[in-house]
Formats: sequence, C-alpha cells, structure tokens
Amino acid sequence: MKKIIFFLFTIAMISCSSDNDNENSALIEYDKVSTVAAGVFKPRDLYATALTIDGNGNIYVASFESDQIRKVDKNGIVTVLAGSGEYSEIDVNGQGEEAVFTTIVDLNTDSKGNIYFSGSHDRTLRKITPDGLVTTYLTEAEMGRQAFGFLIDKEDNLYISDAASILKFNPKGTSTILAGKPDAWGHNDGKGEEARFSSAQFIAKDSKGNLYLKENVGAEGIRKITPEGLVTTIKITVKQDGVYVPYVGLEDAQGLAIDKNDIIYISTANNNILQITPDGKGKYLLGEGDRPSGYKDGLVGEALTSNIGRIAFDENGDLIIIENRKNGINVRKLSRK
Repeated sequence: MKKIIFFLFTIAMISCSSDNDNENSALIEYDKVSTVAAGVFKPRDLYATALTIDGNGNIYVASFESDQIRKVDKNGIVTVLAGSGEYSEIDVNGQGEEAVFTTIVDLNTDSKGNIYFSGSHDRTLRKITPDGLVTTYLTEAEMGRQAFGFLIDKEDNLYISDAASILKFNPKGTSTILAGKPDAWGHNDGKGEEARFSSAQFIAKDSKGNLYLKENVGAEGIRKITPEGLVTTIKITVKQDGVYVPYVGLEDAQGLAIDKNDIIYISTANNNILQITPDGKGKYLLGEGDRPSGYKDGLVGEALTSNIGRIAFDENGDLIIIENRKNGINVRKLSRK
C-alpha cells in the first residue's frame, strides 16, 4: 500500500513539474540590458510616444512634441530623418528638415522601408521615404476618422484605430471595418460591429494574423481580434506569493509588442516589462513587482530603467525600449540569452 501511495505521489509531482514547464516553455529569456543610444532627444522632449524598426535594423524614435523623427542606426549613431525641430501649429510636407510637424503619436514602417506616422493636430497619416521625403499618405477624410493608433504588417496591410473601431486597408487601398463601430464605445466582446472598444490605441500582430490592442481608458485586458473580426479579451494575471492574481496596471502601460512565439509584451508603469502568455499569465522580465527608477546597464535583475514607453522587437528578437530620463530619451535593449 505504501508503495502505491509513493508511486501516485511521484506521478503527481511529475505532472505538476510538467505543467510548470509547459507554462513557461514558450517564454524567451533575456539576460542583460544595454544602451543603444542615450539622449536621442533633448530633455524638454520627455514624452516618448513613438518607436519603430525597419527591416535593416534601423530604429526610429519620436516624442509627442519633438517636432522631428530621428534615426538610430546599428552603431548607435543618431541622425534626423525628417522634421524641422521647431514647434509649429501647421504641418508642412517636404524634404528632410524642411518638413514641419506639430505632434507625433505613432510610427510604423512598411516592407519597403518607408516610415509612416500619425499626429493629433493635422489628423492625417503621413509617409516618409528612406531618404527623408515627407508626403501626406491618407487624410482624415480618406480614413474616415482620426488615427489614434495604427499598424502596418509584413504584407503592407494597414490597420487604423479611431479608438472605437478598427479599420483595415489592404495594399490596394480597399478599406473595411474589421471590428467595432465608429463612435460606439464600450467593452463588449463579439464579432465585427458587435464588439465595442473604449479607447483602443496600441496595436500589435502575431504570426497567425491575430491583432492585439491595448486601451487607454477602462482597460480590462488585452483585446484580441482574429482575421475574421472576432474580438475577445485576455485577462492578465501575475503571480504573487505563488498564486496568480489579476493585474491592475494595464491602463498605464505605454508599449505593446508580440514576439516570434506569439507571447505578448507590455511596458508597465513600475519600470518593468510584462511577458504574457496567450492565456493571460504574466511574468516580469526585469525582476518581480515594482522596480526602482534609474539608469544602469547590466544583467537583468540588476539593471535599472526609467519611465519605459514604447517597445518593439529587432530582427534578432531582442527587445528595444525607449525611456524618458532627465537627459532626454534613451534607446535601450534587452538581449536574449
């Protein structure tokens, strides 16, 4: 009898260990934090709102009122891609620093290396060629709404959020409403126009074509949209004292990205990055719980960050982050093991 009890106990322990291994099997591990470029913008431009990375590994950064988009190459050299750097109440197209921007909310890049950005004043989507020529890509009238956030995928499909609905433009320019309904607010899951969003802004896409959105007001979880327009909500939990409890800081998260294993990442208000499995289980990358603010490169768990904003993956699968500090905006990197 004792042998049978011992055997059953052993099987149970193996099963629990297997469950824990499966829970974390898809999570990529990171071992160090380093600085790619420091002081990319002056101290006055402390609200880092936009980040994208092109197919060659060049990083593009902007802040809400920076009036410029700057490029950081693989060697950490910072140059101006476009924008005068001078505040204006009107937007002007043109070459490089001849162009004038009011505010910059979001950045994306297409398969050809063109950069796109949205602003809150002119309410247009604008395009910048690799050599810095700025033109208007879509007006508010052509979009049918203001772009609060947008995404361009690997096939150059364009997804635009007007906060209440998600609009899709295929590469030929044909548009459809993927989910939600303009000016109809809420938190309902459902298919197509049945779904409701409160303030959808940040958008990312996984390898299966699903979109993920983070809302800025009343966020109850990460919203997932299938290619067919079915919307569900992923409730996030984090482990405390060995037990998973609801995560309550989602509304303040300023960055969203998806890795090659379809794991969700968000930047948190407590100077951390949360890795989230498809079923919503979260794991902190930089150490558990609240993190002290500071600036220190080094091993994960010892390194310090400050006011993490947008996040994105480079071609090597390393996680690029932008952060706000007294010296301006820094670009940092979390390297994979």
